[in-house]
Amino acid sequence: MNIAGIDVGARELVVAIAGKESVKPRSFTNQHESFVELLRWLREYQVKRVVLEATGVYHLDLALYLHNAKGIELMVLNPRAARHFAEACLTRTKTDCIDASSLAEFGLRMPFEPWQPPNDAILALRACSRRLAALTRQRTRAKNQLHALRSTDSTPRFHPRGCAAEHQPARLSMANNFDPPSANKIDPPGATKNQLSRLCFSR
Repeated sequence: MNIAGIDVGARELVVAIAGKESVKPRSFTNQHESFVELLRWLREYQVKRVVLEATGVYHLDLALYLHNAKGIELMVLNPRAARHFAEACLTRTKTDCIDASSLAEFGLRMPFEPWQPPNDAILALRACSRRLAALTRQRTRAKNQLHALRSTDSTPRFHPRGCAAEHQPARLSMANNFDPPSANKIDPPGATKNQLSRLCFSR
């Protein structure tokens, strides 16, 4: 039986096959359009089982696709188990091709445990929680930047064009709510009409 190991990255999949015949590892892009080609290639070499390592969100779409493919059994391996297996095999060099080959060897030598996908409610909750965590990080980053700006008197005070200088600094509005800037006003570098408000220095 031929078994494939897939090293999953954010943009690339590196696939190695272990078993009856020697096959050169091959790369695919990590997007749904390439999954069809990947599955066709696996079937060409009569691959029945696939082992891939859990890598955050990057492996999930591929795992769901392979799980639903007929004739393919899938195992999603804990990264710690993959690392310990590679260490036991005295693998010292780490590349994508070597990692994929190590995963394929794991599938040959170790007990195979088929992956069970989470249900739709769990997937939705996971997506929401990850998005909330990302927004929380963005909010914290913005608060830290604002705190740094307010911690020194050398930072100029900003206010939206058309508002009095004594109003709250750093309040942003869409550019189309304001008149075009006059020659004596300064736009922040990189600002565009559709992205940022028109800002000017208070005097």
